[in-house]
Amino acid sequence: MNYRVLILALLLTGCSGGNNTPSTGLKIFITEETHAGDFAGDPTLPGTTAIQKADAFCNSSRSKPSDDTYKALIVDGTSRDAVSLTDWVLKPDTDYYQAFNDVLIDRTTNAAIFAAYYRSMKNPIDPCGKNCAPEKQRTVWTGMIDASTFEAGTAFYNCNEWGQAGSITSQSGVFSLTTEIDGRAFATNGYAGCTTHQFPVYCVQQ
Repeated sequence: MNYRVLILALLLTGCSGGNNTPSTGLKIFITEETHAGDFAGDPTLPGTTAIQKADAFCNSSRSKPSDDTYKALIVDGTSRDAVSLTDWVLKPDTDYYQAFNDVLIDRTTNAAIFAAYYRSMKNPIDPCGKNCAPEKQRTVWTGMIDASTFEAGTAFYNCNEWGQAGSITSQSGVFSLTTEIDGRAFATNGYAGCTTHQFPVYCVQQ
């Protein structure tokens, strides 16, 4: 028995009000842990690049709902990019689910992104959704400046490529809102200081 998944499911019953079983389809979860914008400089994470370390952050998370491999839904425009599909984490024309109970988030487009900028998704990535108390709404790092394309901004908007391109001092990172079902789930007009804020990340099953 996977006790980590069992314990996590029990903890999440407060959101759904019932039993939780891992979704059978491809899943997206939110890390329980938070992280500063400098993934590259974190000596506790395995990997040689910021993106590899962000992926390791996902796979070591206590929130990981299954033993599958997950990758972080963040972009830097170089090592991970939605527009060029470089090491991209989503598949085209594919259904993705919340971590538990086969709750459909939405289906991706043929460009391998969610169309939330144009129309509402079926459900938010966060299982609590709009039932969460306002203080429970979470922000996650994404680095995306355009919800219609999932385009990465300049280094200023993705913590200097999450620390891969140099110091993150005075740099910022774009964040998104986990309980939203529109474009704000992936890109917002807001950004936060990379050294002064710690956020979770979305993690996508591969």
